[in-house]
Order: sequence, then structure tokens, then C-alpha cells
Amino acid sequence: MNGGIFLVRDAKTKKEYIEKRGGRREIENGLVEQEILILKFLSCPPHPHINSIVDHYVDRKASKASLYLRRCSEGGLNSFIKKRRENQAELFNEIDVWEWFIQVFDALTYCHYGNSEKRASKDDYHDGWNMPANILVTKGTPKGQTTAYTFQLADFGCAVQRSSVYRDRNKDRATTSFMTAGWQPPESPRFTARSDVWQLGAVMACICNLVNLPTQFDMKDPAPGYSKQLNETIQGCLIPDPSTRPKSYEVLAWCKQQYENLREELNTSGSPNPSTLPQRSPPVNTLRQLRPAAGNAAGISLPTVPIQGRVESGGGLAGGNVNRRRRRR
Repeated sequence: MNGGIFLVRDAKTKKEYIEKRGGRREIENGLVEQEILILKFLSCPPHPHINSIVDHYVDRKASKASLYLRRCSEGGLNSFIKKRRENQAELFNEIDVWEWFIQVFDALTYCHYGNSEKRASKDDYHDGWNMPANILVTKGTPKGQTTAYTFQLADFGCAVQRSSVYRDRNKDRATTSFMTAGWQPPESPRFTARSDVWQLGAVMACICNLVNLPTQFDMKDPAPGYSKQLNETIQGCLIPDPSTRPKSYEVLAWCKQQYENLREELNTSGSPNPSTLPQRSPPVNTLRQLRPAAGNAAGISLPTVPIQGRVESGGGLAGGNVNRRRRRR
């Protein structure tokens, strides 16, 4: 759904939510129903690191559709990284990085395999969208961790079931965000679940370099100043050959093991060395001036305007006033 991202406020509860809009094309080609289905599917049971759907609204006659998602306090990961670079220019603590690594791969493993106890029972989804702009950040410490922030995967508009990949092998995939400029894995335009692993590995490298594109860090040294173990883990995700690239649950298990082995040392040393960014600016792709695709939920904060409609659980829009602070992406 690419009709824009807005911040909306329930007039009754005053709670804020993210609204994703779609139009006639998304309704007719089934993308709206697909994303609703996937978000509901992944919410049974809900996962702490996957943003959940609150409500949805589809009006075929008016060619309008909206999905309402839970708002995350810090917006998108891309703005979270940008703010860190501009305000502090200090690398993130490695303890935080490892815990975020575990969070996002725990969520990706859930998308691919479902509950750890019943992995074979869920039809998995390949996401094809993993970029900082499509990961939301909110304040809050997850159970069993120490980081002050929780990451959530979001935007499943381009997710597909494994069965669909096998059924439509020859179908053109250029319409998926998997093809977002700068975020294509080496096997593009072909994609599999391991393509998601490559993209999330690239996201983790972006976090370690305070950048927002894979073109802005060194693939051979993806986490400069951090531990050898963290560098090797990211490099494993970025293996060019998808057949030898690890699966999401393998990366998750490895991350947990490495973090457990390093935790005592990291609690002593804390920040990476050097802890501050080099003075040089990150490399820029001058050919296309790449940037994350439009249509994300990052940094939404503009003046309030009144419109009709109120978010209510399970029933679409009800009458009443709701204030929307909106910014089209």
C-alpha cells in the first residue's frame, strides 16, 4: 500500500496510531487484502517484535483503504539512526546492537517458521522489504534484555507466501520493495527467505555505521570498532551465495550464543572502540543518489487537522472526530 503514511489520533481515547492508505490499484490487485491477511496471521499469537494491526477499512466503491497499526514512539529506524549520527555521532553500545540483532531475527524467524514449538505448522512468509525505514522503534525494554528500545518489523505489503514463490517462479517481481534501489541482495531479482536474511544483515551493518544504505558501509568490515564476533555474524548474513547463506533461525541461534559468550566482557567494556564515528562522511552513491523508498512510518510529526472518522477495534471507521497529524511519505 503506497497511498501514504499518516499519524492519526483516536478522538475518544486520544491514542495515536499509524495509518497506511491504499487506493484503487492496491484494492483491485489484492495487495490490501494480502497485507491485512498477513498482519492478522502474524498476530495469532502476536509477536513482540512485529508491529500489529489495530483495525482496517476498505471501501471498494470509493476506492479507498486504510490499515491502522500501533504507533512506535521513535518512528522508523532510519530516523533513529539519523538522529544518533547528527546529535551524538557516537556509535551504539554493542550490548544494544546484539540485543537488537536478536530482536529482529526473532521476528524474522517467526515470519518464516512461526512458533518455535510448531515451526512446521505455519505457512511462512518472505518479506522482501527489510530496510531501516520499515523497522519501527519504540521506547521500552523487552523481556530478558537490557536495551532501552524495542524494534518491530513493519510493512508487509510485499510479503509473499513460500507457496506463491514456487507457484509463480516466472512472475515479474519488480513491483516488490525487495527491488528498492540500494537494497537488492546479490540474487536479485530472484528472492527467497534467505534474501530477507541478507537485508536484515545489511540493516544491522547500517546500525553499526550510523548510515541508512548498504552502499554506505564496507561489506568486508561491516561493524568497524565492534567485536570480531559481531563482524563475523553480520558477514555471515551478507554471504553473496544464498544457498550457503544461513537461514533466519540459524542466525538467531548464533546471535544468542555469541551474545551470551560476550556479555560479561561487554558489560565491562561497554561501547565499541573507537566509540565515535570517523570524521569522514559515509560514501554516497553519486550515480543515483539512493535513498530509502517513500511510504514508511518514520518521523511523522506535523500540524493537526480535523477530519471525520474514529478508529474502533474490529469495525473499521465509526462516526466522530479524529485529529490527524499527517505527513505524506
